[in-house]
Amino acid sequence: MDETPQKDSGLEELLVLQSEVKGIDMRLDALEHGYALDVARVDAFIKANVPDRPASYSDFLTTQELIDISRRYNDALNKGVGCDALDYALAAICGVLSGVVDALAIGSPDAGNAASKAADDLFDSTVKAFAKRCGWNPRIEHVDDVASAIGYLERKFPIGYDQTSSQAIGNMVHHLTPKNHHAKSLAHYPDVFGLIASICDQFTDEVAADSRTRNLIL
Repeated sequence: MDETPQKDSGLEELLVLQSEVKGIDMRLDALEHGYALDVARVDAFIKANVPDRPASYSDFLTTQELIDISRRYNDALNKGVGCDALDYALAAICGVLSGVVDALAIGSPDAGNAASKAADDLFDSTVKAFAKRCGWNPRIEHVDDVASAIGYLERKFPIGYDQTSSQAIGNMVHHLTPKNHHAKSLAHYPDVFGLIASICDQFTDEVAADSRTRNLIL
């Protein structure tokens, strides 16, 4: 893998400008002391202060500033952490065991693993049983259709952030449709950010949506 840092044209230009300013300072100091510097010497100084590698932000900081930043970063990283060796060992063991269980007993959702299928069947039957208790009475051909049960529950217990059309929310989110609302609504994202957004939206009666992106109070 190529780990060569990428060049930032703005930093490169700033580094050259900084070196040229230092060269001007050299000329001014020389004039104040009654002598002049030749152009070749100043050019050599400027060239020496522009490294061959890509410029970085550290080029514009003193050694003491770099030390202070490193110390503050280290303090912030370890602030409030009271873990000892046993804590870290237990956390590592839990991670390893979770990975083993996932690899051996769960697998990917479409792998057809027996444990995964059993979990899916249990979840589907629970949803259908709950929907029936809430009044779901499907036609005979949809008795075993979990999608029908989910649709009934969504209509019976609407969620504020689960908007599927731009018209329903006064066109505050453009081009919102049933096909793309899972992508535009943050609460539908299958990660920790989606979980946080869905919880916050339910308590605040808002929609965190990508309109390009803002909170919409409904």
